[in-house]
Amino acid sequence: MNNEQLLSAISNILDQKLDQKLDQKFDEKLKPVYHRLDDLDAKLVSTNIRLDDLDAKLVSTNVRLDDLDAKFVSTNIRLDDLDAKLVSTNVRLDDLDAKLVSTNIRLDDADANFCSIHNRLDRIDSEVSALRANQREMRKDLKEINSKVSETYLIALEAWGTSTENRNWLEKSKLPM
Repeated sequence: MNNEQLLSAISNILDQKLDQKLDQKFDEKLKPVYHRLDDLDAKLVSTNIRLDDLDAKLVSTNVRLDDLDAKFVSTNIRLDDLDAKLVSTNVRLDDLDAKLVSTNIRLDDADANFCSIHNRLDRIDSEVSALRANQREMRKDLKEINSKVSETYLIALEAWGTSTENRNWLEKSKLPM
């Protein structure tokens, strides 16, 4: 497998992994990671272009310098360095994939927590509604009690007035004649 095929295969694998990850649910907090992945993808594209340029230069170098084996050795060393950099890039992308998976797990947990909170809020709303209904009933009962207390006060006041009048009448009737 030559370098172009290897780069193409690596690029295809990276594109497939990125497509799979992008299809998963994103939250507002993941947008910076998404932008960083776009930047990384752009850098990989420019790296591929540069590698394609290097491959073109190597072909012309091979034609021009077939008899100079020493220069091929240095060129092979440079290509090995590029392969090592691609391996390093793959490792970094795998780390990003792992971070995205853990982030998705955390988002799923957050969704579950939000669902639980939503259910609790629904229960609280129903309890508050029940309390409001009870409060209305209590106000109604308090108005009735207040009315009865007022009526009782008026009756007691009238009875006190009548007893005072009766006492005055009795005292006047006991006076010597």
